[in-house]
Amino acid sequence: MKMLRNFPILMLALLLFMGMEGMAQSKKKKKIAGTTKTDYEAVCAGTGAEGTQLIKVYFYFKKDKNAGIYAKMNGVQAVMFRGITQGSGCMKKPLVKPEERSQNEAYFEKFFEPGGEYLNYVNSTGGITERTMVGKQTKAAMVVSVNHAALRKKLEDDGIIKSLDYGF
Repeated sequence: MKMLRNFPILMLALLLFMGMEGMAQSKKKKKIAGTTKTDYEAVCAGTGAEGTQLIKVYFYFKKDKNAGIYAKMNGVQAVMFRGITQGSGCMKKPLVKPEERSQNEAYFEKFFEPGGEYLNYVNSTGGITERTMVGKQTKAAMVVSVNHAALRKKLEDDGIIKSLDYGF
């Protein structure tokens, strides 16, 4: 009889515990999603100095101080993982194949961490060129210059991708 009186309390405690578990998992997922910033578009804006590509990156952010960081990160990610399919003059194929990316996840996490090595291969060519509000975020465009030749050499030297003359 006593057990039946405590049953609602036990059920409430169990439900609260399960809810907290779900909240902890969703926070972890948000953190991971926030570090990759995969919601961007990249369009070729021409070529720069030898071995560089000018890329207009459309990206989302909440605070202006992060805008340049996201544009640079997304520009390098586009060259490495997506390729630049729109516009002319840029490399259409990505430097890194999907299987190479999945085999070297730890390398790329470290490469793209805040203040990471990716910053050695990209420069912004100016400020934000377009800006629109989308919900609570801002969609903006910024042109960045990515040194794809030096980036390719770095990935080859680190054994992430094969050199262009591999197999000859």
